[in-house]
Amino acid sequence: MQYLESEYFRGPSQMISAVPQRGGAPLDDPRTDSFFDQLTGLLDASGQPAAVMDHDFRLVWCSAAGSREMPALALPDGAQLLLHGYDPEVVRAEIDRCGSFTTAGPNHLFAERPTVICALPDGSGRYLIQPVSGAEQGSGMRPEGMSRTLSSFGNQYRAPLTVIFSMLTLLSRNCGPGSSEKDRERMPDYLAAINQSAFRLLRSSEWISDYTRLTYGFSPVRTRRVDLFHYLRELFSAAADLIEPTGIPLSADIPEGMLPAACDTQKVSAALLNILSNSCRYTRPGNQIAVRVRFKRGMLSVSVADRGLGIPPDVQPRVFEPYFSYDHGGRPFSGNGLGLTIARDSIAAIGGTIALTSTPGKGTTVVFTLPVEDDESVPPAVFCEAADYLSDRFSPLRVALSDSIDCPL
Repeated sequence: MQYLESEYFRGPSQMISAVPQRGGAPLDDPRTDSFFDQLTGLLDASGQPAAVMDHDFRLVWCSAAGSREMPALALPDGAQLLLHGYDPEVVRAEIDRCGSFTTAGPNHLFAERPTVICALPDGSGRYLIQPVSGAEQGSGMRPEGMSRTLSSFGNQYRAPLTVIFSMLTLLSRNCGPGSSEKDRERMPDYLAAINQSAFRLLRSSEWISDYTRLTYGFSPVRTRRVDLFHYLRELFSAAADLIEPTGIPLSADIPEGMLPAACDTQKVSAALLNILSNSCRYTRPGNQIAVRVRFKRGMLSVSVADRGLGIPPDVQPRVFEPYFSYDHGGRPFSGNGLGLTIARDSIAAIGGTIALTSTPGKGTTVVFTLPVEDDESVPPAVFCEAADYLSDRFSPLRVALSDSIDCPL
C-alpha cells in the first residue's frame, strides 16, 4: 500500500511550491484507523483500482492498480488533477445529496478517465475514488477547466493558421504571373510569416504531446550518465546565442569542473526550455535573464531569474495549472498554458521540486532542485553540444523559443 501526503507551501515571499512536500504522519494518520486498514487491505488484495483522499481532496492512499489505472495520481496534486475544473464545494454537496459524484466522461478532449467519488462510511471525512468504465457522462457539471482547454487549444492553433492562410493568399495574388517587382520584393516577408507560424504550430503540438504523455504515464524516466555541468553550459550557451539578438542578454553562472550523474536530461531540458520561453515571451525593456546553478549535499539547484513583466500575486497560485495562461494586455490567452505545467511534471518525474516567485514590473524567478547520484552502470547520455542546438533547424531549443526568435527557413 502507498501512503502519500501532498500540500502546497507558500512562504512569506509568495514562493509557490508545485510538488508534494513529504513529511511525518499527521495526527489523524489513517494508518492508525482499523476500518481504513481493513478497507485498503481488501482493495489492494483484490487488485481493485482505488485511492483515498482527505476532505480537501488530497491523496492519502492509492492501491497499486489505482496507480496504473489513474496515472495522474503519480503527479504532484494528482488527485486535484482528476477533479480539475470542478468546484470542491459542489463535489461535496453532490456527494451529500446523491451519495456519489462522477466526473466527465471520456469523450471530452484531454479529460482523465472518468472517476466516481463517494464518502467513506466511517465519518472520517475521507473519500474513495475509483475509475469508471463505460461512463458516457458524469453526474457533475462539465468543468470550467475543459472549456478553458478547448479555448486554449483553438486559440493556439487558429491564430497561426490564420497567418498562414493570409500569407498564402497574398503570395498567390502578388507573386503570380504579371506581378510587379514591388510585389515580388515582399515574398521573403510572406514566407517568414508562414515559417514563424508553422514553428508556433509545431511548438503547440509538441507541448500538448509532452503534457499528455506526462499526465497519462507514457513518459518513463530514461536515466543516462552525463556531466550535468557540461550539459547545462552547452544548453545555456546555445540559448544565449539565440536569445541575445532579441535584446535580452542571458548570463549563466555554472560551477567549473564536472558533475557526473545518472539523470534524465530530456526532462531537465523540457523544464528549462519552457521556463526560458516564458522569460523571453513576457518581456519588457531592460529585461535580462540570469541563470545560477549550484550543487550542494547531493542536490542540484537551477535558478532562472528574469526582469520581465512579472506575475500579479492573485495569478501566481494558478501558474502551474494546465491550460491556464495570463495575458498582461487583457486578452483571454497568452499561450497554451502548458509551459510551467510541463516544467513541474518533468521535474517531479525525476524526483525534484520546483517553485516560483514573482513581482509585477520587476520579474520572475523559477527555481528547481534535483537529487543527484552517479551510477557508472548507466549508459552514457547522447545530448547536443551548443553548435548542434544552433545548426539544427528544428532543435527543441529553437522550437521552444519560436515566439521570440527568428526561425530559419
